[in-house]
Amino acid sequence: MRSSCRCLLFLSFIVGAQQGAFARTCPDFATIAASVQPGVVSVLVELEKPGDADAGFVPLFSDDTAPFGRGLGSGFVVSDDGLIVTCHHVVAGAKGIKVRLWGGSRAIAAKIVGTAPEADLALLKIDTKRRLHPLRLGDSDAVEVGQWVVAVGNPLGMTSVVTKGIISGLGRSLEDLPMPGKGYSDFIQTDASIDLGNSGGPLVNLRAEVVGINTAMNASGRGISFAVPVNLLKALMPQLLKDGRHTRAFLGIRIERYIPKENSAGPSIATAGVLITKIIPGSPAHRAGLEAGDLLVRLGPFAVKSVADAVWKVSTLPVGVKSPVEFLRGGRRQR
Repeated sequence: MRSSCRCLLFLSFIVGAQQGAFARTCPDFATIAASVQPGVVSVLVELEKPGDADAGFVPLFSDDTAPFGRGLGSGFVVSDDGLIVTCHHVVAGAKGIKVRLWGGSRAIAAKIVGTAPEADLALLKIDTKRRLHPLRLGDSDAVEVGQWVVAVGNPLGMTSVVTKGIISGLGRSLEDLPMPGKGYSDFIQTDASIDLGNSGGPLVNLRAEVVGINTAMNASGRGISFAVPVNLLKALMPQLLKDGRHTRAFLGIRIERYIPKENSAGPSIATAGVLITKIIPGSPAHRAGLEAGDLLVRLGPFAVKSVADAVWKVSTLPVGVKSPVEFLRGGRRQR
């Protein structure tokens, strides 16, 4: 009898210790949700005409009521004065746009202040006396595969739904989605559960910082969804606020993937970047002294990780303004 009691006590100790360890290592999703939900909004759209989705690609925008010309998406507040981020495909072709704030019963009229179709991003503006809850923008370059993320949005008409998952992949292309049309290809992939109506909602890290904007899912599989990296949003915002649209910058280079090589002196000093294979004569790159064979590692404030990454980072550089460029030539870092 004593032996049985000791055994039960020992087992209880093991179970209790395991539960305690899990509690210490499992993220506090409740706190994250409480920090993010107040900044997430519903975007209500009156459409000119129903949209058509590719059979394999589903933008996360609920248009089940498309015959009546209405749709529902998500968005999030980024400033105290009523600036809201959503996806371009949510508001494209809209006759009217309204926004419902978290916990609110009345929809507020919104206007488009800027759109970037190639990035599937749009900025809206509302006027309200309500105190708003802007979300913090994080750093999508710091995101790694396997990290926890939380998605918040309005799937299938339900408001402020919170789901969790991990970063499943980085640098996904339009072909990975698959997505019709053309645009920037540097999507974050996640298995966080998202559905129609989530378009424009935030994907946040464990610090409740936005690292992506949910944009699409691949209907041919489960748990395969995609988000626009938040650094692309941060790069575009100044121009969208100023001009209402995005004008692509031109550097004048051809690039390809860089594969680090080991040599007798040890590993390469660079672990990321893109290889410049051609310089267009007379281009900004030519005037700046860049050469074929240089390894491009940084553009303006951003590190360069891949070809897809470099394309949007080049294109979003300020037009007509000198920007710092960092590269490797002959193993030496130069600017």
